[in-house]
Amino acid sequence: MGHTATWESEQKKKIAGFIAVDSLARQSCVYHLGSLFRGAMPSARAEALARRRYLDGALYSSFSSIDDLTTHVRQVLRESDWDQCEICLRIEQEREALENAVAAASRAAKSSNAGST
Repeated sequence: MGHTATWESEQKKKIAGFIAVDSLARQSCVYHLGSLFRGAMPSARAEALARRRYLDGALYSSFSSIDDLTTHVRQVLRESDWDQCEICLRIEQEREALENAVAAASRAAKSSNAGST
């Protein structure tokens, strides 16, 4: 895939993401630009908004057909089907794992010290 094709694909994905957020089917993380997760509305609402915008003529230059647009919207919806920002979730899980490791090391050190006295 050439540079232009990659750029066009990324642009389509960004537009699909904006539609998903505008429809309230997805939310955008305030901390991590471009990270989307489930919104308050069902995913079908994003597809309906995409169709409406395409038929209004707003997206003719970016997508070759309604199917092209809805395919990209569905892809964004699948990739962002999280209860919260994927990056925030990963950071939270890493923090918890680190806290658990520190607590376990502390318990081991206390146990070792108690056994040596």
